[in-house]
Amino acid sequence: AAIVIILAWKEEDPASDGNAFDVISRIRDLNGSAKIVAECVDDSNRRRLEGAGATLVLRPVRAYPEMIIGGLLNLAECSPDQAALFAQIRNGTNS
Repeated sequence: AAIVIILAWKEEDPASDGNAFDVISRIRDLNGSAKIVAECVDDSNRRRLEGAGATLVLRPVRAYPEMIIGGLLNLAECSPDQAALFAQIRNGTNS
């Protein structure tokens, strides 16, 4: 697959991030070039999921599925500058 979306098993349970970590790691072992969008329940696990190989990590957005679609479009079509801007917006940073 070119793009893989990993949703939290239970969107309110931080233990779901451990499952996502495992799945991301296994996908990276099988397909190093796939773009992986992962849902992260506990924001303190974001760096771990990115370190495991997630291309884009989002907080649970079940009420706003268009955020996931927007993330996928950004992965597929944006320039590096646009990707950096999207990351700033997503992370709430100004750097």
